Amino acid sequence: MTPREPLHLPRTRAMAAAALAALLTVSLASCAPETDDIAGAKTKDQLASGEASEDQGQRAEIPDEASQKKTELPESFPTDRFELPRGAVIDDAGERSAGDWFVVLRAKDASTAATQWTEVIETGGFEVSDQQGDVERDASATLQGSGLDVFALMLPQDDSSVLLSYDITSSGS
Repeated sequence: MTPREPLHLPRTRAMAAAALAALLTVSLASCAPETDDIAGAKTKDQLASGEASEDQGQRAEIPDEASQKKTELPESFPTDRFELPRGAVIDDAGERSAGDWFVVLRAKDASTAATQWTEVIETGGFEVSDQQGDVERDASATLQGSGLDVFALMLPQDDSSVLLSYDITSSGS
């Protein structure tokens, strides 16, 4: 080997590696979507001119009726199988699909919430399983009975009120 061969071989490898890296970068860049293809992204011209693209909130906008709470039970709600406690205040209610409802009650304090929690279970004749937490503060449970499966959740609020959330599904029995 001459002194020139060892120097030449590493230089050739380095040049080949650099060419391969450049080729790989260009080929990967060609796979990336154009900014025009990305929802809400600014184009190159908009970025250069400081011009804004479409309103970002427009794509994520939720219809007003979907974000409004409903304080009346839907007509299809199974009131004969899921009785609301005396004096209950409906914070929100609705029907997700046929045989699938929700109701959220707002109790003025933890004591009222505990009373209403117990009343729902007793008047509905529900069997309680998977209960976790403290019924005097925050709890969750699965209730079954009267042809309904219910996931119940107690959520204390910052203003000392407590939300009682019930996801109700007709079990067909």
